[in-house]
Amino acid sequence: MKRWYQTVALGLSILALTACAIKFPPMPVMETSQDEIRGAFSSSDKLYLIGRARDYELPIAPFERYKQLADSHLRENIVCGKITTARLYATAEKPNEFNATYSVLLKGNNVTPANIETYKLKRLDIDTTDSVAEPNIWYKLTDGGCPQLGHVKKESFYIAYFSAQGRSQFLRNREQALNQSRLPQPLSMIVEKYVDPLPKARNNSVTDSAEVAVKAPFYLLGIMFGGV
Repeated sequence: MKRWYQTVALGLSILALTACAIKFPPMPVMETSQDEIRGAFSSSDKLYLIGRARDYELPIAPFERYKQLADSHLRENIVCGKITTARLYATAEKPNEFNATYSVLLKGNNVTPANIETYKLKRLDIDTTDSVAEPNIWYKLTDGGCPQLGHVKKESFYIAYFSAQGRSQFLRNREQALNQSRLPQPLSMIVEKYVDPLPKARNNSVTDSAEVAVKAPFYLLGIMFGGV
């Protein structure tokens, strides 16, 4: 019996030493910052957002779906929209990756099952008189993004999510592009920025740069952010 305990103890010691020898990559550190989108335009199959210090390139397909929604009878249902998630990776593994989710809130009337299927609408039942906490997405929409929702007590909505993964970069012709695609008013977004935990390993500069021709301003984006 004593030998069995000794064998088990030896095995555990070896496992512990092995675990110590394995070096796991350090987890990125999240920093929160705010950016201001001043212009938006399409070029080829991409959507470009012109920020203060960074610009962002995203596939345009999700936003084309939004244009389809906005051009349908559901346009009258749009209450507001907001970037509810914006994640920027500035790490050695992901130097310039940018992920964003745009959420558009719609009134619940005249929404058909076909609309729900086409735009992947999610029902959002709100009762602010209930003591149970409201969904997190509701707080994101009402926190400085859609002040017109402050009067809501009990109502049903639908919400559409448009998500895309792209990258951050610096447009060398950004001033010229901005003059051609400036939004009616700047659009703010909270950015969750993930950086390497060690300061010396951090990538704080935008390494990707390009000159992109403006095909067409994307003014519908202002409707998405500002509501109607």
